[in-house]
Amino acid sequence: MCFSINKVTQPFYRSGDSMGGDGLYNTTSSPYINSSSPYTTNTNTNTNTNTSTFNPLANYSNNKHYNSLELTHTVIDVLASPNYILKSPSPPIYIFIIEASVISFKNGMIDVFIRSVLDNLENVPNVNGRAKFMFMFYNSKLYIIRRGEGEGEGGGSKDIGINKGSNNEEYTNNQEYNTKNTPSLTVISDFSEMPLVMENDFLFSFEEIKNINFNIFKEILLCDNEVLNDLGGVLKFVNFFLEKSGGGGSVLVGMCSVPNIGCGCIDVKDESFLCKNTFYKEIASEFSRNYISISYFLFPNLNMEIPSLSVLSRYTGGVMHYFPNFSCKDELHSCKVYGDMGRFLSMDVGFEGVCRVRMPKECVFKEFYGNFHLKKPDLLSFSNFYACHSFSFEIEICGDLNVNALCVQVACLRTVNEIRKIRILNFCIPVDLKNSVGDFYKNIDFYALVHGYVLKGINNILKNKNEPFEFINKTVKEIYKGYLNNTGKNIGNGKLPEELEEIPLLLLCAYKSVALRTSNYTPMDYKVFYSYLFTVGYPKFIDLLIYPNLIGLHLIYEEIYLNGMDVPVNYDKYRCRLSLDYLEISGFYLLDTGVNIFFFVGSECNNEMVEMLFDSELKSGRINVGIKDNNFSKIVCKMLGMFICGRYLSPNYFYVRDTGESDIYKDIFFSYFLEDSVHGLPSYNEFIKNLRLDG
Repeated sequence: MCFSINKVTQPFYRSGDSMGGDGLYNTTSSPYINSSSPYTTNTNTNTNTNTSTFNPLANYSNNKHYNSLELTHTVIDVLASPNYILKSPSPPIYIFIIEASVISFKNGMIDVFIRSVLDNLENVPNVNGRAKFMFMFYNSKLYIIRRGEGEGEGGGSKDIGINKGSNNEEYTNNQEYNTKNTPSLTVISDFSEMPLVMENDFLFSFEEIKNINFNIFKEILLCDNEVLNDLGGVLKFVNFFLEKSGGGGSVLVGMCSVPNIGCGCIDVKDESFLCKNTFYKEIASEFSRNYISISYFLFPNLNMEIPSLSVLSRYTGGVMHYFPNFSCKDELHSCKVYGDMGRFLSMDVGFEGVCRVRMPKECVFKEFYGNFHLKKPDLLSFSNFYACHSFSFEIEICGDLNVNALCVQVACLRTVNEIRKIRILNFCIPVDLKNSVGDFYKNIDFYALVHGYVLKGINNILKNKNEPFEFINKTVKEIYKGYLNNTGKNIGNGKLPEELEEIPLLLLCAYKSVALRTSNYTPMDYKVFYSYLFTVGYPKFIDLLIYPNLIGLHLIYEEIYLNGMDVPVNYDKYRCRLSLDYLEISGFYLLDTGVNIFFFVGSECNNEMVEMLFDSELKSGRINVGIKDNNFSKIVCKMLGMFICGRYLSPNYFYVRDTGESDIYKDIFFSYFLEDSVHGLPSYNEFIKNLRLDG
């Protein structure tokens, strides 16, 4: 992709102004005559001689406008003008909502979640500044941690109580614990009428959070023995609380069961991509209007009903983490939660984000994809804009665009470290199909193109349109016909031209992914979660979801370790094609799929090489990768660090050994290869054979 700067340089003088006489008298050269040619001006009779030709860029280095940031950078950050600042930025508020049901205590979710939050809370941006934190637990009731009577900032806050006469009350563990300076639990059991609360009673600084004993509160909640989940009532209170506080916030929900009571109750019988309760769409609109972002850490034993819950995250710019079959007894599960929580809390966040996209009038937006609320055809609202997120849009050229490139400008206004900033991106896309058709097709980013079609396929499923595989056939044919119309070439025999050979391969790989596969045995929660990753993931991560990265570790072992070569910066040399023709039975491979990373050991692989990374008695399954005291292990771990750098999801690691016996992990590993024909989709060769492009 090439980039263009959307900047109009200042003219030398405004229209209607006259140029002074001194400016004319001092002219010593003219752009219309050759050098060394004598000439006479109209205002005097002196003869002048040019010493050099006219150079319009002679004063380039002296003109500050040529060196402005808008012209030298394609991505710039500027401070927002006062016109964009309607009020002073509010302190960043982080609210943690933790399910306290029987299931959450049984699988250990509540312990792991609280511990991972407290251990990583110091990584929150501006944690020692104005950032405030609020903790609440819920089941059929809401339990909010409240500061003691003498604890308020600046001498404390006025206690105006909870709704008098309601069923709301305060809990403490015992009389000895109930002192003035000790936090307590405020309980809200009736969500029909929101209680009147003081903001400072429930918001804590980082230093105050460190002094709270959460174990006492867990003992109180454990006594409830609740199986009910009223998430809807809790969300209504959070919206009420943050709306009254005058600013938005970032809300993180840790839950392990489906809401089964109240306005947010979800029917789990119907499995589909669609939301089962309109409440989540309605309150998502309110959250977006109040700049409140909802993120999830989901810990289900079975079904979680992500199609309904994800609506909140989708329209408020939230993040979603998914830990299926979670159990705190599995150390690998707890380590992943801890790692993902650290990444989530340390991410830079743009609060109260608004984004506008500008382009020529001959173009219109067909579709937007991402976690946001669409306010106008070109205006997006992000309650929070996280560094791990991206958004996509589809443009259609309707008018006669007589230019060589389509220029687009994206400007995003958000609050970062209490400062309102605008990030501006200027770029252009070559669209000249009349004079440079060959260059147009050579410059296509096939991964970006396939990503766009995957998003359209997901959108079709949400709208109950055609099946993904029907869409992929139609897509390839449309691309082929468009190529024939634009180039005038006729390849014949239904073959794709050389410039487009990669498209059907990438499309088929993408449609074999969890998000779009047509198999009935893939849980709906998995499909929706992967759809979320396709929708909001950044390009490098999406590329792995489309076409995983297969690395020959035995090649690295032979060339680098045995020969004593330096560790490479680029591992493309050791990348292998996802085909069984390139898989050696004596090989040792790493397969990076974005979410999972597999280590595959061939049936005749050198055990000495494998034992430099893993124990000899290790069996197929989920593993933890650590550094051993040898150079090969250090090389592989350094490569892994490069692969997952900047990835907000900590991957799952699996060890797979080909013993000749049936193995579910081996089946999953081979399902990513071109020859695989499971999940209701053909292999690559079958797909090409059945694809009748001439028809």
